[in-house]
Amino acid sequence: MSQKPKHHRTYGSAATDLDAARDALAQALTLTFRARESDYLGGLYYMARPAAPHAASLKLHLNRDPITGDVIMREVPHFALILQAEDIADPDALTDDLYALGFTPTS
Repeated sequence: MSQKPKHHRTYGSAATDLDAARDALAQALTLTFRARESDYLGGLYYMARPAAPHAASLKLHLNRDPITGDVIMREVPHFALILQAEDIADPDALTDDLYALGFTPTS
């Protein structure tokens, strides 16, 4: 039996309020995002895992380190917020839901 390919996508938003974005995503997608810490991601970020039925996980973080101001994802410096989706069940449906919340695919 063959497995379906796993889809991973990164989305960006020009919005700058991490907590407001978390709340909007949680409400629209009916998910719970938990606060986590990461030096690599510039400190506070939010993770929804599991993120069923949408994906295995969704990770929301700022695209700039709040202390140094360095861009975290240099290939998309114009986005203030980044949402990383892993093992997406239906990429088109998730993308449509995220467009409504101001997130667009980064590539």
